[in-house]
Amino acid sequence: MEQLKVNGKHSAVSRELLAHAARTAVSHSRSVAKANATGMAYIIQKHN
Repeated sequence: MEQLKVNGKHSAVSRELLAHAARTAVSHSRSVAKANATGMAYIIQKHN
């Protein structure tokens, strides 16, 4: 019984960590995309 409780708690923690990792990855890819767009705009401006 005790083992089951520990497993349940662990899987909840794992789910939380996975959700956090997913959110971090999404926000990271967004900021990278924004940085790329800014860099491209800067390069284009510089060329003109």
